[in-house]
Amino acid sequence: MIESEMTVDPENHCVFCEIVAGREPHERVAEDERTVAFMDIDPGADGHVLVIPKTHSADLLTISAEDLIATTLMAQRIARAAAPALRADGITMLNCCGEVGWQTVYHFHLHVIPRYTDQRRDRMKLPYEPGTPSDPVVRRGFANALAAELQSAVNEDARADPEFVTPWVSSTRPLRGDFPTLARSAPRPTDLS
Repeated sequence: MIESEMTVDPENHCVFCEIVAGREPHERVAEDERTVAFMDIDPGADGHVLVIPKTHSADLLTISAEDLIATTLMAQRIARAAAPALRADGITMLNCCGEVGWQTVYHFHLHVIPRYTDQRRDRMKLPYEPGTPSDPVVRRGFANALAAELQSAVNEDARADPEFVTPWVSSTRPLRGDFPTLARSAPRPTDLS
């Protein structure tokens, strides 16, 4: 991507934009039209890779749907390669959004972290204890609040774009829907080989 095509905040130095432009040293693993994948300099495990869109977006809340799809598909390609190439026993894919969400570089990125039973190769530990169910009443309250916000966003999108296909939203069922503009622009998994 030509440097002038990148969306960069001139007031803030973005190390990931510098990597995209080739001005910051890094170990590049893969690249396509929309994304770059490179080794993390502070890895949680051997083979820890970061995947970023070439166009600057601060976080998960601001990235375009097209860049999110492309970045996620590249992360999947990296994950599929990690098992045989690095003899990984599993994979963790992680995005941190906002300071409280552990984000330290404000350019959207996905961590693709190979996981190993051999702790000499894997330094990551879970920050919480999985397997402890939450209170179902509290969980339903969160589900209802999220469903209401999603419905509000769907209503706004439908008002702004008469061609918008309304996803089906319910407080008791998962969000489903057909997003034809995303489906047409997203590369198919068979295109990634």
